[in-house]
Amino acid sequence: MLLCKHKGKIKMDLIIDTSSENLQVILNSSAGIKASENKNTKHLKHLLPEIEKLLIEQNVKLDNIDNLCVALGPGSFTGVRIGVSTVKAFSCVYPQKGLIGINVLQLLANTIIKQLKVSYSFAVIIKSTATKYYF
Repeated sequence: MLLCKHKGKIKMDLIIDTSSENLQVILNSSAGIKASENKNTKHLKHLLPEIEKLLIEQNVKLDNIDNLCVALGPGSFTGVRIGVSTVKAFSCVYPQKGLIGINVLQLLANTIIKQLKVSYSFAVIIKSTATKYYF
């Protein structure tokens, strides 16, 4: 979890994952984790409206976000470029915001270790195409 305190203020993170078929926009704050998921594969068309929708629903402005986080893959090359480009554009407007890249396989592995208290070696595998996988 990326949530942390800094000088008495709760940090708020905007997390974007465009690496898979499902577009996910997540707001991580002291109020908890709020997510928006769009099952349409047209990430370029739907990303900004999903971000806007989530921020409006949570009554948050982009000014209030401390960190901009983006999934770096593995996954769709074009999808990852869309997410990274969007976060980089936001960082040009808001240069004071932190930028965090997230490796999806590492995130899944850490989640498994934390939730299941796994102490043995294992592999994380994500389906890529009908015959290919990321691991």
